[in-house]
Amino acid sequence: MAISLDRVQELARFYRRHLTDEVISFWDSRTADPQGPGYLVPFDRQGHNKGTDKNIWCQARQTWMYAAMYNHLEQRDKWLELSRRGCDLLVKHAHAGGGRFHYLLDQAGNVKDASRSFFTDAFALGGLCEFTIASGSDEHIALIQATY
Repeated sequence: MAISLDRVQELARFYRRHLTDEVISFWDSRTADPQGPGYLVPFDRQGHNKGTDKNIWCQARQTWMYAAMYNHLEQRDKWLELSRRGCDLLVKHAHAGGGRFHYLLDQAGNVKDASRSFFTDAFALGGLCEFTIASGSDEHIALIQATY
């Protein structure tokens, strides 16, 4: 059964609206950590915070997500600033040197678990790259190259 172009366009509008008005608005209103760098991410479905530790692969993915939405969906200043918040955490607190990133930080940005993970490094690289495109700055190029 073929799907019509009209139906595809209708579904695209529905999913875009759902993403921006429901899913991302949930995160936009609560993810920026008011007491520390980066994001708070462990929320239940009602929006209650369930912890303050900062898993770097998750922080990096959120950095990438906001930058990608800014780059590919709509250039909302809030999305760029939220991506910058994650980028700052990655660069100032999570970077372990030698192109590697710590695994887990506390709310203030102090290392809780210094073990390294290829996946953490890869997500950090993706977040840094997408933010660099969004910001138009080459400030983190050396770190991107070292991580790669």
